[in-house]
Amino acid sequence: DVANFPDQLPQRVALVNSATILTERLGEADSGFRALHTAARQTIEATVATVNSLAEEIAAINHAVATSSGGTNTNDLLDQRDAAVSRLAELTGARVSQRDNGTIDVYVGNSSIVQGSRTFELSVTETADPGLTPVGLQRTDIMIGGSVRMTSLGGELAGHVSNVNSAIPSALSTLDGVAAQLISDVNALHATGEDLDGNVGGAFFSGTSAATISVDAAILADPRAVAAASPGSGIRDGEIALGIAELRNSATGADSLYESFSVSLGLATSSLQRRSSAQSEAAAKVDEARLAARSVSLDEEMVDLVATQRAYEASARVVSAIDQMLDTLVNRLGTVGR
Repeated sequence: DVANFPDQLPQRVALVNSATILTERLGEADSGFRALHTAARQTIEATVATVNSLAEEIAAINHAVATSSGGTNTNDLLDQRDAAVSRLAELTGARVSQRDNGTIDVYVGNSSIVQGSRTFELSVTETADPGLTPVGLQRTDIMIGGSVRMTSLGGELAGHVSNVNSAIPSALSTLDGVAAQLISDVNALHATGEDLDGNVGGAFFSGTSAATISVDAAILADPRAVAAASPGSGIRDGEIALGIAELRNSATGADSLYESFSVSLGLATSSLQRRSSAQSEAAAKVDEARLAARSVSLDEEMVDLVATQRAYEASARVVSAIDQMLDTLVNRLGTVGR
């Protein structure tokens, strides 16, 4: 390595290559999280469109049920409505309230999205958020009626909104912190050294974040510019290179930050696996209760059981999907800093 063989060009070339790979891995991790963010954001748009369509379908069936004559068989319509309610529960954690005339109201959190034959449309908005600005993102909110922000979402939609507003921005911010610490620590030491030609060291890394970090152009062009020696100590001195290598042992350095980040991702994955298993078990229990209720009645309790089951199943799918995303990123990040 350069610390032991500071006057040897092959060691310097190997160092530059390793540093380049490191910066590329950080960039790939940043791109990976941003791709997840884009996918989740698109899924939110599609999910909201589906929710609105299901609400319209339920409202139309409500109208048909309310206006049907006494002898009309509405069982097929009720089955169709139950299916729509089940899907809404998967997507939003929706719950229902039965009316005396056979129609239902549908609620998401504290907001009504269906009242008899009337619907309240959901929409997606993006607004500036100081907490997300550093990573170049905006806050995504679900609105009802065009102006009221929904605060009690459930189901798949809640999982995706949490991802775009919290989990993914947090990961991006942590990655940027790792990159910024690496740039700062290495450049500070490198600037105190001398290269093979006796010149004072410049920046080793350029950029400010995981997306922009790179090996400085001067060093990429000529590895002789690596300032491995202490000032005036000659080309066989590798004191500065050794100091840079020892940064990995710093409790507050980039390596420590990255280790904490990796552990956090691993813990998040384990937690999601446990949650997915628990949600699946809960959904199975609700399904048993639903089947038992079916032999007795098809009233409001039955509809609520169906909705609850779908909400549990949706939660299990969301956490399972996030688990897979994190597993991919953990594997991708495994070589960063190594």
